[in-house]
Amino acid sequence: DVYKRQELIQGIKGIATTHEVNLLVQGLGSVFNTSFTFKPEITNYEEHLKYTDIESFKKFRANLQDNGVRITARGTWMLSTSHTSVDIEKTLNAVEGAIKSL
Repeated sequence: DVYKRQELIQGIKGIATTHEVNLLVQGLGSVFNTSFTFKPEITNYEEHLKYTDIESFKKFRANLQDNGVRITARGTWMLSTSHTSVDIEKTLNAVEGAIKSL
């Protein structure tokens, strides 16, 4: 649902801002992407390779996975109607822990 998507995306953005981390969150619908970059938008794979901090992302993704949150190797997140508010809260806690671990 749109509310859960917004809660998750805004939560991720808020955590990144609080910890002064350049984490771009972009996408449409229930599928979105995260990249460690100063750019306001990444539009293709070439930009992804050139402008993102891939090593920080790998650490971030591994830490998320260690805490029960699975995103793709390219940083794609998928939210479904089966995700609850509790799932969103747990995910945001994992995001905060992953960002702190960087």
